[in-house]
Amino acid sequence: MRSALIENLKPPTLALEKCTNPDCAAKPMLNLQYLENCLANAIRSHVAKYYEGWMLCEDPRCSYRTKAVSNKMHNDKPVCRKCNQSVTIREVS
Repeated sequence: MRSALIENLKPPTLALEKCTNPDCAAKPMLNLQYLENCLANAIRSHVAKYYEGWMLCEDPRCSYRTKAVSNKMHNDKPVCRKCNQSVTIREVS
């Protein structure tokens, strides 16, 4: 489940109301284990991305991406090692 709406059906319906397979009559919202697994997988994926620790330069012209935190700080945020003008922020928060 990637979206709250199934847009290829006419009219667009909520993803949990109808199966994406047109020949299927099952309602995903009645399958609690499926929903728990989807939620658990989404949480695990987000937590894994968070703990990768990627930092991104705030300046869109630079877009430097690194895991190393600079020792040089500006307003308690690490300064970008590439452009030295902007700060780096966590890519996933």
